[in-house]
Amino acid sequence: MKQLILPILLLFFLPLTLAELQIEDTFGDLTPLLPPTPTPQEQAKIELTLKDFITKDPVSDIHILVSEQGSENSNLIYVDEKGILKLDLDPGNHQIELRGDLITTSGTDFYGSHTLSIQSRNDLLQDTVFLLPVGSIRGIVHDKTGNVYPESTINVECSGDYGNTEEIVADAYGLFSLHYLAIGSCRISALANDRVGYIDVEVQQGGLENIELILDKGFIAFNWFNFFGMIAFLILIVFSLYLAKSHGDEASKPEISTTPQRPSRQEDLKKTLSERELQVVEYLQEQDGISTQGKIRKATRIPKTTLIRIFQRLEQKKIIQVETDGKLKEIKFTDWFLEKE
Repeated sequence: MKQLILPILLLFFLPLTLAELQIEDTFGDLTPLLPPTPTPQEQAKIELTLKDFITKDPVSDIHILVSEQGSENSNLIYVDEKGILKLDLDPGNHQIELRGDLITTSGTDFYGSHTLSIQSRNDLLQDTVFLLPVGSIRGIVHDKTGNVYPESTINVECSGDYGNTEEIVADAYGLFSLHYLAIGSCRISALANDRVGYIDVEVQQGGLENIELILDKGFIAFNWFNFFGMIAFLILIVFSLYLAKSHGDEASKPEISTTPQRPSRQEDLKKTLSERELQVVEYLQEQDGISTQGKIRKATRIPKTTLIRIFQRLEQKKIIQVETDGKLKEIKFTDWFLEKE
């Protein structure tokens, strides 16, 4: 019996020993795994405290659509009850736009813009942004008989000099929506097939106004026959005056002064202006010397912050004066620039 026990034990332990040697051959050369080395911070951390421009209360529990000027990309970020918007941005100058929409209202609620200057990727920048109140409008474009006009061009002008004022196009059903409009009076206009229409709407914060744009006005048709007839008539009058003058008394001709005239004050000052300053001044001259900040920004396409600095420099040169009436900023030439004093 004892002679049988030894072979049995050898048969039991031999497979275990061979399996242990095979495992050691397979995994013996593996080096221990180490945790990955953390990469350096690639973007600066930004914390923006959001506040209501009117009440100065924190703006919280809201979705904020963040976009950067000159970029078509945008990010939707939820801001919790702390009212702090957290961003990751590369070093450089950033002009960001913030659009806020509360789920408790039917329309949009807040709009703001802010400039950030980031020096280093390791920066932690904290700042406060005051958001302005906005609302929304949606509507349909049709004529007096109820015929819908798809793909009509929609234009908006509001008394408040902020928010969204971009021109849009109605869809295939003649429907359109306008969001993030400055609160107060807004004029909504539509153009399609040489027909126009407009309506004045009072925009409320967080509200969604439903309107109908009726194309009830048209353009005056241009008559080429009448145009050329008027031109011929004017040429005849000018030629008759020339003949009458040529037969007049030569002695009655006024003596022409050979003294060169001194350039006007306006021309002298325009030579000292930068390209964008000159662009603003020439636009004002086209508008009889008076306009609004919003119309100037829309016509010149100069960013708002840059335009404000241009106004300040032109005021220092006594070329323009800025008058504020509520939220409307009126820009006009000074009497000194117009040489009235």
